[in-house]
Amino acid sequence: MELDDLKKTWNLIDEQLKDKELIREEDISRLITKAGSGIAGLSRLLVRGIIAAVIILGIVSAIMLMDQHFDWFFTILLIVAVPALAWDLFTVRYLSQTKMDGMPLVEVIGRINRYYRWVIIEEVVAMLLVLTMAVLFFIDRGIWHLSTVSVLFFFGLWAVAIGMLYWIYQKKAIHHIREIRKNLNELKELQEGA
Repeated sequence: MELDDLKKTWNLIDEQLKDKELIREEDISRLITKAGSGIAGLSRLLVRGIIAAVIILGIVSAIMLMDQHFDWFFTILLIVAVPALAWDLFTVRYLSQTKMDGMPLVEVIGRINRYYRWVIIEEVVAMLLVLTMAVLFFIDRGIWHLSTVSVLFFFGLWAVAIGMLYWIYQKKAIHHIREIRKNLNELKELQEGA
């Protein structure tokens, strides 16, 4: 009688463990897929930004060449844009080399954390650059001499530019990175619990 009870208990525990392992493997697979698609999504976001920047720079350059007037504002914009595009190309390559299935989890987490720090620094530098350009433009063009409506339009236009920049960084890039980091941390906990 005891042997039969022991066998039933053993079989019951064995079935529960099999179900638990199956759920854990499904969770791990789901998290790997979500993190991998998140990294690919960040890469696509950067590529779209590069394409948009190249188009805008092309239009600005064409306007400058047709007018044969090289304004300091657009010249500085072009000088800053080239290293920024090079940086974006570097980060696209960095993200494309971050493989969920070909790297240890610790290395992937390290790479994503490093990229997160880069994005925070990039956001601060971009905001400072936009504010500097706005102040220089305000001073150079003597905006304060214009009508009140023109001054308000100037501040509104630059506020929209800064707001869009903030939105792109916070809602697009940093939100994606946080989701990836959350998935990677859950994956790490599941693997440590295994």
